Amino acid sequence: MAGTEQVDSRNIGRFKSGQWLADDNISYYLALITARNASDPKYPKVHAFNTFFYAKIDAGGQKAVKRWTKKVYLS
Repeated sequence: MAGTEQVDSRNIGRFKSGQWLADDNISYYLALITARNASDPKYPKVHAFNTFFYAKIDAGGQKAVKRWTKKVYLS
């Protein structure tokens, strides 16, 4: 996940108070957390799916994300 997300000038304005965040903003932040936790043992191990995961599981249930979760333990 880390490395593919970016925040560009179209999404910077969404950081203002009262604005909805774009999925790119959220994916970028999740990638930062994942990268930090992978590189520093004092943080717990985490996995973050991209923002389309919720829509996919909401629409099709666990079967719809079976491939996405093959190598990830979901508790």
